[in-house]
Amino acid sequence: MGRLFLIDLAGGDLYSCTYCRTPLALVGDLIHKSYVGGRLTTLLFEKVVNVFFGNKEEWISNAVISYHEIYCVKCGELLGLKYESISSDMYKFKQGKFDIRWANILEDYGEDDEDDGEDDEEDDVNEEEDEEDDANEEEDEEDDADEEENVDEEDD
Repeated sequence: MGRLFLIDLAGGDLYSCTYCRTPLALVGDLIHKSYVGGRLTTLLFEKVVNVFFGNKEEWISNAVISYHEIYCVKCGELLGLKYESISSDMYKFKQGKFDIRWANILEDYGEDDEDDGEDDEEDDVNEEEDEEDDANEEEDEEDDADEEENVDEEDD
């Protein structure tokens, strides 16, 4: 099959394959979320990476829709569709876009969210120190204000 090359989507929050966590799209490339019965079913993207296309197929309903199924390039899992052409004006906004099933995609919000157990504890300690410093600064400001009042009263 050859060597597998993955496109890295570093530098932002992204969506990845549920099955193998291969990066698929940046959050900024999300166009539309589809809901059925109040439940999120698919996400429509302007651009995705690390996918390959199945054969072109047609579906006839209220419109003639030509599409390709899209698969994860790493694990081969079916992710959704890429719409090639749509005859109905009502759905033209989907033409050329990628429709990925919600169940097949994960939201990855950067490397900082990974739980390694070390940074979180260190961050908590730093936050506590910052809160103590803020409290001490407020007390110092109050003490300075009280001293100024006392000096003013002595001058009178």
